[in-house]
Formats: sequence, C-alpha cells, structure tokens
Amino acid sequence: MSKAGAKRYISAIPSGVGRTTMKILVRELLTAFFLLFFTINAGCAALQAGNLESPRVRVVDLRVLDVKLLEQRYALTLRIQNPNNQGLDIAGLDFTLSINGEEFADGVSSQEITLPAYGEATMDVEVSSSLMRILDQIQALDQRREIGLSYRIEGHVGLESGWRRLPFSREGTLGEKDKPAVTPRPI
Repeated sequence: MSKAGAKRYISAIPSGVGRTTMKILVRELLTAFFLLFFTINAGCAALQAGNLESPRVRVVDLRVLDVKLLEQRYALTLRIQNPNNQGLDIAGLDFTLSINGEEFADGVSSQEITLPAYGEATMDVEVSSSLMRILDQIQALDQRREIGLSYRIEGHVGLESGWRRLPFSREGTLGEKDKPAVTPRPI
C-alpha cells in the first residue's frame, strides 16, 4: 500500500477512534473469525461421525459366576463387529439381555476396545440378574417347552470421543446358529 493509500485509510477512520481502539477491534474480529472457523470444523467432524452404522453385537458365551439368594452374576462374552469403513474407538457399553422374551440381565462395561474398519473383537462383561427374573425364566420355559433359548440383546456403545452413542440390537438363539455355550458353575 502506498503512503497516499495509507493516509486515505487512516483518514477514513471516524474521528475520536484512536489506533489502540482499532487494534482492539481488529483483534476481536480475528478472534471471532477463528472461533467461527473451529466451530464449523468441529461441526463437519460431527457430521462425518453421523454416517456411522451401529456395531453388530452378539452373545458368544454365558457362564455362571456367583449365585446368591437375591442376585446372580454371570460372565457374558460378546462379539462386536464394526461394519464401518473407519475404526471405532469404543469407551464402553450398556445393554439389556432378554431370554425367551423376558428381561433376564443387564450390564455395563467401561472396557475400551478399538475396532478396526470392518473388524471385530470379543469383550467379556459381567451381568447381574435377580431372583424374580430367574423365576420368570423358569415359568416361561415351562409354558413354552421349546428347545433352545431365544435371546435379544440391545443397548448402546459409547465412543471415546464422548460425542456419540451408537445403538445396537440383535436377536438370536442360544445353542443354534450363534452357538454360545451356557457353562454351568461347578458346585
């Protein structure tokens, strides 16, 4: 910019506005610009994460850990598959397991797992059930007299970013296609 151009620019500043005030104004405009830039950038990243498919979760194994009068504890092994073309950093999950149409157990896990794109991993979690849920299962088995136990597992996988929880739901039959073993606890 030439000296003449600079003088015109400075003369365009309204009277009473000093150079210090202009510096503050420029600094505030730059700050607003950068905040807007980072907000838009974060929004784009969140939109990209919005294209994620829910992971596939199925029951692989169910073992009795501890039996008390009012509560029973089980070890549940889950196979988690990532159908996405990008990896998933899982921070944990929460879920409910129903057997033969009756809610059987629920559980949470803060175990972290990284699933590569189109990859899978297993996760061992503990679940708890109550005496009433066990009695409901016995009654349902007596009424149905079917071979095999149908199950439904549903819940959410939490991503490490903390921005997102992906829902999952799966139905299957214990002892058939998924072939999870139901391992009794030795007495």
